[in-house]
Amino acid sequence: MDPALQIEALPVAVFATDAEGTVVSANRAAVDLVGEVPPHRRLVEVARLAGEHGRLLASGECPVDRSLADGRPVRGLVLSVGRRDGSRIAVHATTSLLRDAEGRLQGVVVMLSEIAEAREAEFDRERLASIVSSSNDAIISKTLQGTITSWNDAAERIFGYTAEDMIGTPVLRLIPPELQHEEDIILGKLARGERIEHFDTTRITRDGRRLAVSLTVSPLRNRAGEIIGASKIARDVTERKLAEMLQTRLFDELNHRVKNMLALIQSIAAAALRQPGDPAEFVAGLNGRLRALGIAHDLLVAGKMQGADLHALVRGQLGPEAAARAELAGPQTTVDPRVAIPLALALHELASNARRHGALSAPGGVVRVDWQAMACDGSALEIDWRETGGPRIAAVPGDRLGAQMMRRSIASIGGQLALDYRSEGLVARVELPLPRDEAQSAAAPVEAPGPGQPALRVLVVEDEALIAMDLQAQLAGAGFAVIGPAGTIEEAMQLIGAHTLDAALVDANVRGRPVGEIAAALTERGVPFAFATGYGRSALPASFQAAPILAKPFGPDEVLAMIGQLTSGEAGVAAGSG
Repeated sequence: MDPALQIEALPVAVFATDAEGTVVSANRAAVDLVGEVPPHRRLVEVARLAGEHGRLLASGECPVDRSLADGRPVRGLVLSVGRRDGSRIAVHATTSLLRDAEGRLQGVVVMLSEIAEAREAEFDRERLASIVSSSNDAIISKTLQGTITSWNDAAERIFGYTAEDMIGTPVLRLIPPELQHEEDIILGKLARGERIEHFDTTRITRDGRRLAVSLTVSPLRNRAGEIIGASKIARDVTERKLAEMLQTRLFDELNHRVKNMLALIQSIAAAALRQPGDPAEFVAGLNGRLRALGIAHDLLVAGKMQGADLHALVRGQLGPEAAARAELAGPQTTVDPRVAIPLALALHELASNARRHGALSAPGGVVRVDWQAMACDGSALEIDWRETGGPRIAAVPGDRLGAQMMRRSIASIGGQLALDYRSEGLVARVELPLPRDEAQSAAAPVEAPGPGQPALRVLVVEDEALIAMDLQAQLAGAGFAVIGPAGTIEEAMQLIGAHTLDAALVDANVRGRPVGEIAAALTERGVPFAFATGYGRSALPASFQAAPILAKPFGPDEVLAMIGQLTSGEAGVAAGSG
């Protein structure tokens, strides 16, 4: 029988190559295994050969190349072949050398025969071991008693312990004491054959750090189907948890800022309505102040909410036409977000007054704005506003709304405002402590109650000047004696120590600082209080989560209703644990 026909009839895959290692022929079993054999290809490419742990062979590792290199046949080499359907099988590779009559090497014949089931299972186990070893997640196995039986490289990288450290020891070694009850729950579920998916918890590393991990735990069974242990995959999700916490804080901060801005707008409108004047003047004044807030907010967004450029803030409040007639001089200065909004409102009032009555109302009038650091460490700022060339302005009678807003806005950030109505024009000086050196604010004196003054005394703690002013007006108008308003924690603590109080409304965050100290002091003195805040309840001090909340923005009825609850005992005293 023709040898070629005999090879074609063989049930195993047979390939023949030339002396360069290029496949020149293949039998039917070979084509059935790998598909049609393209011309001018090497065996390692045609059969997609892989070695230990499923790693694809390089050209020099192919059995054909080895035989051609050393002139000797290969026997029983264990490889895997990529089949035409995309799967792989384990094979024995054997080569024979083809020589001519003079003994010159002409090529190689390769026979690939499928390995028996037991060897293929061993090959699968080796491949699985490779996957486990190369995984980025910690893969650990343990007995039903919680003893660790395997520990991969990622587990060593994540937890810091080597396999020698951990195999044979209790898995409780990784679990914080207060969470060790979780292991009993996990083992109980495994004993019932249940799988645990994406269980978020905390584990301890070798150096004592706590990691946020996501666990998937599956039961391990023997050949008889009995559960003999568990396989645990632990993924370090610390970064994800931190990102989630940051996102939550950002949402809370956004919610607070939006509600605070709405409350601020509400306060501006309420303050304007309390002033005499026609509706058109009210609308014009309100629109101007809202534009001032919008300009300041745009600058903060441009600065990624880290601060606003002072030069741009001044120019923005002057407006394009007025800015062309203004002289600005001062070093590059970024003001903190807590300073930017109140300062913008004060600058708006100065600019608005200059356009209507001051230097900018006359053709030759000029405004000069200078600023400079007042302390060598840059912890304080002085801004001088000087008008020349305009009509003479008398002092504002009765300290009108604009002047009130200026004073309140600057006072709310711990600053001072001085207005000097000179013959040549208005001079205003603003002195501001910057937030990186928050000096303690002196408590504003509170006059003793006069004849007929109500006995109910309400402390107001609020760092937004106009909201504080609105609260003060609402409470005073209803007959309460307002203590404060306090714009800093230090001022609030001083007022609490100096006065007998019947109730308090406390902003949940004062100048970026939590107010647990204020809440504890009020609780110690038995003073009922509510948090006036744009944040949700989760932002309250941990020991005062159950305290009443007056949600911003709020109306007069809500304010008075809350004070009524506090002073009647309906809301109770928000007790904290310290």
